[in-house]
Amino acid sequence: MFLNHLYNIVTANIENKNYFALRKEMIVKIFLHIANIILGSFALINFFIYKKELLASVDMLAALVSLYAIFKLREAKNLSIAILISSINIFIFFLVYIYLNQNSDNGLVWLIFLPIFIIPLNGHNRGLLISLVFYALASFIAYNGIGIWENGAWNFHSYIRFVLSSLVLVYIVYVTELAIFRSNTLLHKKEIKERVYIQKLQAIADKDHLTNIFNRRKITAIIEEEITKANLSSLKLSVAMIDIDFFKNVNDTYGHNIGDSVLIHFAKILQSSLRETDFIGRWGG
Repeated sequence: MFLNHLYNIVTANIENKNYFALRKEMIVKIFLHIANIILGSFALINFFIYKKELLASVDMLAALVSLYAIFKLREAKNLSIAILISSINIFIFFLVYIYLNQNSDNGLVWLIFLPIFIIPLNGHNRGLLISLVFYALASFIAYNGIGIWENGAWNFHSYIRFVLSSLVLVYIVYVTELAIFRSNTLLHKKEIKERVYIQKLQAIADKDHLTNIFNRRKITAIIEEEITKANLSSLKLSVAMIDIDFFKNVNDTYGHNIGDSVLIHFAKILQSSLRETDFIGRWGG
């Protein structure tokens, strides 16, 4: 029950059929709801338990921005604005968090969430650039904390481990997102080709192979549909059955190839006389 409710929160009102936009919308909704809950909780913990008013204020501000983005996405349904707000929010929040936290209680571990959200939301190339800029700034802040953070326990080796692990994390998330993007791009192209092929098959299945007008199966379906429409709207319709007199004599005298040519030409004459609301098909037999 809880999982269904959570799923509805994340996927509600998602109407876009494009896979990439759909995936981004689901990720941004998940991020915003999680960020709102976690940041709000940390704001209360830092304020009432740890008595860190400044850090609590930063947490609460980031939580309110996430809440604003949630309502913005619901009202305007503008995915690009929600992604922009979310990206700026997480970017600035984590930079301020690094500066204030100074890896207290291994606080830097929370930075793993930045590329996990930034890269899928902004695309593999743009997300990679944003992540590298972030970690460049984060590395600069961390470098200035050598010998100061953790009561001096934060040293150059700690700094190098942080930089290398951050680069490896960004690389892994980037490669994963790139693989997902390429595989789904190929899948999307394949689906388009299959859709076109199915449409061609459908057109072939609906048309008479000789005259290229609707066949008996298709014209029967059209008649049933038009009768239903006429009954609902109390409108009149007409169905005309046309036969070519002495057509057998044409086939017997000139051969079936000439007979086929007569049918093709006759079908073209009928098609040229149709209105937009008219349908024509070969009944046969």
